Amino acid sequence: MLASPVERPFDHPGYLFEPKCDGFRGLVFIDGGRVTIFSRNLRDVTRGYPEVMKALASVSGDAVLDGELVVCDQNGVPHFQFMQQRNFDAAPPRSQLEQFPVQFVAFDLCWRDGVDLRDRPLAERRAQLEAMAVVQCIQAVVAHGCALYEEAVAKGFEGVVGKALDSPYRPGLRSRAWRKVKRVLEDRAVVVGYTAGGGGRSGTLGSLVLGQWDGARFVHIGEVGTGFDDGTLRALRMALDEIVVPDAPVVLQIRIPQPITWVEPGVVVRVEHRGVTHEGMLRAASFKGIVVGCDPREVVKP
Repeated sequence: MLASPVERPFDHPGYLFEPKCDGFRGLVFIDGGRVTIFSRNLRDVTRGYPEVMKALASVSGDAVLDGELVVCDQNGVPHFQFMQQRNFDAAPPRSQLEQFPVQFVAFDLCWRDGVDLRDRPLAERRAQLEAMAVVQCIQAVVAHGCALYEEAVAKGFEGVVGKALDSPYRPGLRSRAWRKVKRVLEDRAVVVGYTAGGGGRSGTLGSLVLGQWDGARFVHIGEVGTGFDDGTLRALRMALDEIVVPDAPVVLQIRIPQPITWVEPGVVVRVEHRGVTHEGMLRAASFKGIVVGCDPREVVKP
């Protein structure tokens, strides 16, 4: 079951609210101590997460759990880039197990001891889930979605999910009974280069390479390739072609696979994003506009 996106957090006495975990969705089947883990597209990924198998092997009877596979930082906040360090196709080496230990955090119970619970209301499914002492459940509150959103975002979570307490579980359905509110941040960035566009954008650009000033130099903070209209793409390409330079004016943090046309750091843009990775890269950046009259060296890296 999938959640529908909404723009703002909300309060509602008929909803349960959970922090939105930043990991991989997982569906766990337990049958008399035998644990099988499936990805969101129902791919068997059991071999990749032996620590999850071990943690859930002591669950008695049979169950089908829905939840999130996560790797947390020292403050208990899940981070997607940590999960990406784990290879789900094969048994992980000891170094991965030690450095990036995976936990399964459950938020729903679809089946328990021969009983299909999907038509039961969420409140009932949640009560049975919380009664399974061995299973780690995601924390949740009733009614107070706005306060939980503020608390979750302050701690570094991706946002919140609100779920109607009377909602059944509908596999494969993106339902308004489940609503997700993602954290959205906005920053200024300096354009330091661009990649060539393809298809309908072959005459303009593919993405802007972005940087920020660290007090001594411009440092790469990622790329943005969405959020443009056709007119903005043409205007940006014309403006950037006037300030092309031969060498990179920025210190690259990660390798960019496409060829880059470097430009003098003179154009400042606004971008929305979902946070910053541990490498300092913007996540899911979207272009929001050009900032006029801003000194690029005032766009300071936090």
